[in-house]
Amino acid sequence: MLANSPRISIIVPVFNSIRFIERCVNSLISQDYENLQIVLVDDYSTDGTREYLQNLHNDRVTLVLLPENGGVSHATNVGLSYATGKYCMFCDDDDYYLGGAVTSVVEASDDFDDVAFFGVKEKNETGECIFAPSFRNKDIKFAVQETIWNYYLYPQWGKLYKTAIIKDNQIEFKGCVNQDALFNLQYFSYCKSFSAYKNIVYVWHKHANSDSLSKKWAKSPFYYDEGVRSYSFFVKYIPKDILTIINDDYVIGQYNRLWALSRIEWKKLLPVLTQKIKHFRTHLYGLLSKDNRFRISPLFRIGARLKMDVPLAILMIIKSRIRNKRIRCSTK
Repeated sequence: MLANSPRISIIVPVFNSIRFIERCVNSLISQDYENLQIVLVDDYSTDGTREYLQNLHNDRVTLVLLPENGGVSHATNVGLSYATGKYCMFCDDDDYYLGGAVTSVVEASDDFDDVAFFGVKEKNETGECIFAPSFRNKDIKFAVQETIWNYYLYPQWGKLYKTAIIKDNQIEFKGCVNQDALFNLQYFSYCKSFSAYKNIVYVWHKHANSDSLSKKWAKSPFYYDEGVRSYSFFVKYIPKDILTIINDDYVIGQYNRLWALSRIEWKKLLPVLTQKIKHFRTHLYGLLSKDNRFRISPLFRIGARLKMDVPLAILMIIKSRIRNKRIRCSTK
């Protein structure tokens, strides 16, 4: 349990979310944990969301109204600048926290945890599934590999961060695909202890007609182009010791994430992966080979040099299937 009931700040970037914002806000203001700050950052909404937020009257709410739309990354960074809690959490404007979630987080966590992971419930039109991680005081190698591979650990929600680590090291969201992973990996590089608790605290509401950035890119033929661009951010902002841990899991992890988002059958996925591997080989492999901060496995390196795109695609699918068995959530 965290000592002395520390102040917790929850940052919520908001934009044109009139269908969901009331549910999100109600889940936060109804939390029974007293020492709580709720930072709502409206990114110049035009659908009535801003008016709804302006009519809120709650002492725990810090409302920030941006004068123009700057994107979710900018809104989240602004929200962080207003955070006054010793710890902080995040919430998307179309998701919500379960009742008693913050109290559960505080009671489960230990002061030595530099970051704590918590359980997530995914809800969609066909049902729901639950991901409940459990590990204690793990090292950075474990945390990095799990985050790259597991799309439930990828985002910033469902975690408890120390605000001082973020602010003292000027960690920000960069506005690129995989920005959640980039933020987390930067943060992890300043951490010594990683723990995960089975407590289910957050509901990730996946909508069939979602306009999320990740879902748009997953369906876009330029998804991997943007992935290449995001790698340049990884090289720039992630320390050498983190990059060497990532290995080629970063590359394969992108396909795993694409697969998870689009639910593509493997027979349909094979030609897609083959084409993407060819793109990787021609546009990105040279960068990875020359950058000594990024290590590629010998098998992948040989396959890329021999232009064995189809075998590499099959290898990726097999590896992804094996790894997914470890992270598959329980269903209801």
